[in-house]
Amino acid sequence: MPTEDKRGQAQTANFDRAEAGHVAGRADSADTVHVACCFDRKMELPFLVLASSLKRHLKGDRKVVLHAFHSDPIAHDLAYFVGLNSATFELRLRQIENRFHGPVTWPSHLTAATLLRLLLPSVLKDIDRVVYLDCDLVVLNDIATLYDTDLLGFPLAACLDFWLTGAPPFAPPGRDVGEWHKFLNEVVSLADWKTYFNAGVLVMDLNRFRNTGLVHAAEEFLERTNYKTPFVDQEALNHVIDGAFVRLDSRWNVLAALGHSNPWIIHYAGPNKPWSCEGRPIPFWNQRFWQEAAESAVLPLLVRAYLETCDRRGLTKLQPASVLLSSGKPRLRKRDMIAHAEKFRSFPEAALASESIAQDLDRRPETTIADAALVPVDVSSSRGGLRDGEALIFDLKAADGYLVFGPYLWYPAGYYEATFNLAVSRVAPEPTNKLAIDIVDDTDRYLAQRDLSPVPSATENTLQFVVDRNELFLAFRVFATGFAGGELRFGGVKLRPHRPLRHKA
Repeated sequence: MPTEDKRGQAQTANFDRAEAGHVAGRADSADTVHVACCFDRKMELPFLVLASSLKRHLKGDRKVVLHAFHSDPIAHDLAYFVGLNSATFELRLRQIENRFHGPVTWPSHLTAATLLRLLLPSVLKDIDRVVYLDCDLVVLNDIATLYDTDLLGFPLAACLDFWLTGAPPFAPPGRDVGEWHKFLNEVVSLADWKTYFNAGVLVMDLNRFRNTGLVHAAEEFLERTNYKTPFVDQEALNHVIDGAFVRLDSRWNVLAALGHSNPWIIHYAGPNKPWSCEGRPIPFWNQRFWQEAAESAVLPLLVRAYLETCDRRGLTKLQPASVLLSSGKPRLRKRDMIAHAEKFRSFPEAALASESIAQDLDRRPETTIADAALVPVDVSSSRGGLRDGEALIFDLKAADGYLVFGPYLWYPAGYYEATFNLAVSRVAPEPTNKLAIDIVDDTDRYLAQRDLSPVPSATENTLQFVVDRNELFLAFRVFATGFAGGELRFGGVKLRPHRPLRHKA
């Protein structure tokens, strides 16, 4: 069972109703729409974009209360939360303790706060129904329509997970489709694996959850599986529901990786979020997130967070911020930041941050020949290599194909040079020896290649290449075959911007 909640009950954050713009004496009516989200510090800014999108797309004057449960102290100015409140929209912020121990290491696409949704029946004890929303999504339709879904006596309504149950179905990383279906039948105990739903958007009958012991059964499943299923409490909820739920229109939970012509909610499920430079841009869907972000006060904070992910990848050594923003997921330019600063003058911190970013977009970083972005060995795939510090060592006698390939990551358009750190030793010169390096995109189009035969004893070979489109994902590869013996040491790739010579007319 979950660890003991030492405080015994949910604690109220430093955010009282006066700060929230609460109108004294105005109680919730039977017509009030209740929505709940759960987040930690990692998801605080995306939550604020979600909250802004939810409010922006409301229709009519029906009151909506957004219950925002957070497990970490709030990191940003409370003004960003207070500013969302109006006569018909109220954000109620509460800090609660996450009493679930969870897995030792959380997958990159999940956070521990996801487990807090299992506490909703107890922390919202005076509420009968709630719409639960993950924080990695934007709402594009009136949430009251979803709230009014007829549950037909079932405990919840949800969308089938078309990524994991569609045609053709996929499977979580590390599993093939057959193994995944077997897991859903034997571990999750679904009578039909095709009834597996995505738990990012739910309409919950809280009374039914409280009266039937569903949360207790979900907690027992988590303990029995030691929190080690691919999507943790999503499997727990599927286990206890076992297909007995109302199927929502798929437009209420459109996975960005799959898309839809007319989404009502876009869900950025998976590890590659629109506020990170990692993963495929998916231009339309990522731009939709950034369009919603631009309508919120926290846009410049998200831009800074995005540029920090670029910096961790070394991309800020390759291209200026203006290129990273205009050709990456945000697709933002200087004029967008200036317009945001004017729109949100009532938020001085946000306006100043937007103006600062607009100025930064005019600057090109000063780089030297020593500046380089490292593509380390641990972000690429390999066959047969043994790790030795920051390098991989390969037995060339066993080599017959690509030894290193990847990482298939995004790099902004521009001119580059890539230096492969290679060292070959104890190799006898034979005509069968074949060693080559190349750079390809995710369609296997060659951007640069070189045959290194006859094999030198040690080398750093540099290839110059051009990324000519914004949607390219690059792989740096080392190929070897035909060796009678010897060893190859690979220490990664260094990338630098390369300015081509201009020919005089």
